[in-house]
Amino acid sequence: MNNTLLLVDDEKQILRSLKRLFIDEDYDILTAMSGEEGLEVLNENDVAVIISDQMMPGMRGAEFLEKSREITPDSIRMVLSGYAEIDSAIDAINLGGAFRYISKPWNDADIISSVKEAFARYNLQKEHDRLEKLTIQQNEELNSFNSKLEDALDKRTQDLAQTKKYVVAVLHSIAEGIAVIDQNGTIQDCNEAFLAMYGYTFDEVKNMELHTLSVDDETERMISYIKNSQQGDTIKIESIHQRKDGSQFPIEATTVIMHNNDENHQSLGLTHAMRVMSIRDTTNQKQNEQKIKDSLEEKAVLLREIYHRVKNNMQVIASMLKLQARYIDDDHYADIFHDCEHRIQSMALVHEKLYRSKDLDKIELRSYLKTLIHDLFESYGVSGRRITLSIHADELFVSLDTAIPVGLITNELISNTLKYAFPENRQGTIDITLKTLNEEELFLQTKDNGAGMKTDFDISASNSLGLKLVRTLTRQLQGSLEFNGDDGTEFNLTFKDIGKK
Repeated sequence: MNNTLLLVDDEKQILRSLKRLFIDEDYDILTAMSGEEGLEVLNENDVAVIISDQMMPGMRGAEFLEKSREITPDSIRMVLSGYAEIDSAIDAINLGGAFRYISKPWNDADIISSVKEAFARYNLQKEHDRLEKLTIQQNEELNSFNSKLEDALDKRTQDLAQTKKYVVAVLHSIAEGIAVIDQNGTIQDCNEAFLAMYGYTFDEVKNMELHTLSVDDETERMISYIKNSQQGDTIKIESIHQRKDGSQFPIEATTVIMHNNDENHQSLGLTHAMRVMSIRDTTNQKQNEQKIKDSLEEKAVLLREIYHRVKNNMQVIASMLKLQARYIDDDHYADIFHDCEHRIQSMALVHEKLYRSKDLDKIELRSYLKTLIHDLFESYGVSGRRITLSIHADELFVSLDTAIPVGLITNELISNTLKYAFPENRQGTIDITLKTLNEEELFLQTKDNGAGMKTDFDISASNSLGLKLVRTLTRQLQGSLEFNGDDGTEFNLTFKDIGKK
């Protein structure tokens, strides 16, 4: 909608008064102090309403309005004059096409009302022009469409007869058995593949009830569905059928419902209430599916055996480290052996969980971490009555590539807590939190209320083998690790399931 108003007067005071008059209206107001300047404004702007003074030096109002019609013929023009000259009024109306002639001094309400009416008239005319143009365009498009439609119908009529020939040829060339049946399940037509599949001639199957070919209840159940089906429905079944010679074979049948009066269907020989059924002999498919199933079961058994052997081998290594540690007098080196033993046990536990799991490529992280932490309590001889363990964890399934590094990180953090956080048999608590943050990230928190770390502790600068391992594994998990030592020790690990498919 155009709301541009042009005011033309050689007196600045008049222009200011007119602008103040329309200050509350949503108009885009332009001004000019002469007819020449007004024509320049019109050449640069799309103006809906023009108010021009009649008596101006140089170009008079009637002349300006006449010239403005050449630039913006659709604009609504109004003349403002302090002279009651009949000739001026006639010139403004005849030459300038003035909509209204307003005398000075004007009545504010009258001029505001006149301008609103002028804008309404302008925009109404514009909308009328737009709709008229649109109507002409749509009529042209409709005529063109009707012409094309007539051509298409003529071509369609010519093609339909040829299409029927093609359909019949295709029907008999399809490798799957195709049968046309009525709503009662009686065979009305079929292709050569159907006859070859069952060993009958066409005369033998014509008007045969389809369910008589079945040795189970599935086909008869399909017929009952067909009787109550709707246009466009598709029904699929698997059944056991019998050939003329008595041999049985598995089939997969798909029926498309076409019980309507569609002229295209009738022209192809498919009368009212007809159904087209596609029947496929699935003997080879069933045999292949069974081979694949047997192969997968065999591979699952082998994979479980691999996981079991890996777990056993790791336990042997852990036991050897444990035995060796007994012959080491230096406590520092003995602790190193024990730490290695725990790391290997954490990896062995992953493989134990996997070979016991139904899903061989994922492990339930909550159960795994619970077992791992309880094993560490037992290994370090820590009583659950002295240090209380609290685990808040969601049920999360992760890949082997994620479970092993998470287990090793947990092993390091909990081992350090059990060894150093509660000296001299102090009592305390350990809290474990495991949850999903979003579709990509998981969160693990280990927190205790023990002695805590040194005030200047920096996890990124620690030379401890265990914490170096933690930092390396965090990067492997594409995660981040944060430390908080305000009240005890708290580690927050954010990570991704890097093996997720």
